Amino acid sequence: MSGRKLCMGLGLAVVLGGLALAQAPPAPSQDAKSLATARARIAQRIYEADKDAPAGIAVGPNGERPFLEKAERVAIWSERWMEAEVEASRDKAGRIAAYQAHVDRQTRWEKYFVEAANAGQGPRLGADILTFHRLEAETKLANERASR
Repeated sequence: MSGRKLCMGLGLAVVLGGLALAQAPPAPSQDAKSLATARARIAQRIYEADKDAPAGIAVGPNGERPFLEKAERVAIWSERWMEAEVEASRDKAGRIAAYQAHVDRQTRWEKYFVEAANAGQGPRLGADILTFHRLEAETKLANERASR
């Protein structure tokens, strides 16, 4: 086994072990009000953690700002993609498919950032950013499904 594969295997073991100890993000839900409430709590936590950090100054002891910027960037571009697909869709089924694809992308990124945070490879705030965006995506999906 090469050294790289060994390192990757050990890294995976650390991530999986960390997942068992991690605080789980809010579970997916179809209730728009509970999704909005969860988003509000996470938005407040993210705001409170970042409000006193001057622009351009690294957040946290290890300079995690690029990690947090990546979390926000992938969430925003997934949302832009979804918005374009919603606008281009001709019917409700197309809009639901666009929202669901966005939820799926946000869920995959959220999992990545949670695993990275649990492995000590980035701040928990990155995972919170993606959890917020995933809940926001689920809210849009739930609202579309409930609409006529």
